[in-house]
Amino acid sequence: MRWFVFVGCFVSACTPIPELFECSSDAQCVRGVERGRCEASKRCSLPDQACPQSGRRFFALSGQGACVDDPTPSAPPLLAEAVFFTNDEVVLSGTIDTGALPTSGWDVRLQANGASVAVLHAARVTVPSGQTVRFVGALPVAILARDAIIVDGVIDASGKRATPGPGGDAPSTAASAGGSGEVDAATHTSSGGGGGGHQTAGAAGGRGGRMDEVVGGTAGLAAADAMSRTLRGGSRGGRGGVDTCQAAEGGAGGGAVFLFSPGRVVIGAAGGINVGGGGGQGGPSCVWSGGGGGGGSGGTLLIDAAEVVIAGTLAANGGGGGAGAGTRAPTMGGRDGEDGALSSRAATGGLLGVPTASATPGGAGGSREAPPRTPPSRALGDGGGGGGAVGKILIAAPAGFRLEGLSSPDALVSVR
Repeated sequence: MRWFVFVGCFVSACTPIPELFECSSDAQCVRGVERGRCEASKRCSLPDQACPQSGRRFFALSGQGACVDDPTPSAPPLLAEAVFFTNDEVVLSGTIDTGALPTSGWDVRLQANGASVAVLHAARVTVPSGQTVRFVGALPVAILARDAIIVDGVIDASGKRATPGPGGDAPSTAASAGGSGEVDAATHTSSGGGGGGHQTAGAAGGRGGRMDEVVGGTAGLAAADAMSRTLRGGSRGGRGGVDTCQAAEGGAGGGAVFLFSPGRVVIGAAGGINVGGGGGQGGPSCVWSGGGGGGGSGGTLLIDAAEVVIAGTLAANGGGGGAGAGTRAPTMGGRDGEDGALSSRAATGGLLGVPTASATPGGAGGSREAPPRTPPSRALGDGGGGGGAVGKILIAAPAGFRLEGLSSPDALVSVR
């Protein structure tokens, strides 16, 4: 298997593929002298007696040779057992909780590593333009479609502040979580939490204290399986240090999503998939102020299909760290860091509720543009949280791949 980092179609290893085709009549289904049929799925087929059920087989650009209504189970990569595709066309929108799945088309299966995953089985899956499907819950998501997965809207599996994406903050990610900030009981000053790690290490939390003597929370480590084909969510950022207030929570890890089709996966120009990490909470201010929480790391996006076209945006950016509070006056705490966005732009760290000389903003999250940042040191106050690291985006496309949109971080692509 050959792997390439793709930043656009100008890379020499990029395999061009034709424009996507869906038929509307039998007259469009011609290959040489052979005349085919336009099936209900809008794909062309030809007679083939080797297909026991229908006696027909889809041909090139219409399914990569699968039999029409073939009930043979498929064993997608990452799953421990074969699964059957259904003949249903599924349109996704709204919010789906992987801990309380819809009854139709969904079930829970085991990954090859023994972990559970929420699985959707279908013939074709679409996310319409202007629509967003938001995934939440403890389990990662696998969307399996026999014919195609078309995303013209948005799949949002990102962390939102302290709420993880599907499969984020799992026990298996604990080794990459950011460390908590510390506090100097004598001066009542605190440091920020460290950012969560994934593809790379997160950023350490900002230092606190009168002379920066309060060490920031440790950066979350890069995952041991950072670039393996493992459906792994992102890691949480560390809590901010605090004396008497409620500690600022670290941002949550982004979710994990797997798209699989023997046909094609298309992300339209206005479409996108976001598995970014959550922003860290700003430092509190009550009797004494506290440090900001670290940003969560981006999660995982895996795409495996014969043909893959990315015209929209794929993102697994880290969340920004929360700002240190820097004041004891109530309601003047630090502000939260940004969640990892559906773009290549780094999530900004939280700003100060009231700018003072005794507080620091949070560090920016990691993105395609830059690694996660540790907040600058500022004496006499509380440290901001460190930025969360980027997650991973892996794509396998043996029959062809085209990138017209953007990926942050850069996607690692196998053209086998």
